[in-house]
Amino acid sequence: MLLQDVAVDHLRKDKKISDLPLEEQLNISDAKDTEKEFFKEEQKAELYSAMKRLNPDYYQVLYLMYFEDLDASDIAKIMHKAKRQVSDLIFRARKSLKNELERKGFVYERY
Repeated sequence: MLLQDVAVDHLRKDKKISDLPLEEQLNISDAKDTEKEFFKEEQKAELYSAMKRLNPDYYQVLYLMYFEDLDASDIAKIMHKAKRQVSDLIFRARKSLKNELERKGFVYERY
């Protein structure tokens, strides 16, 4: 039995969930998820674009930290800098990115 069939059977048995027909419940859920995914992807694109406008060191440190999931020690080795320099660089890069995003009118929403 498919997972969708199990979910449909459960919804049919439990009348307390909603007065909406099952088909409408599935469509509402899909529309909301699609909209959320669209906005997430738009935000990612805006974020990446803003990062590319930063000082190259700022871009590199943020990319390594958030996209490569590296810690300050590993980033320091890659960038040939002291760990303290990388920590300062991360602080300045975040501040610069925030300013760049605000300048472009970026609005961050959690999903």
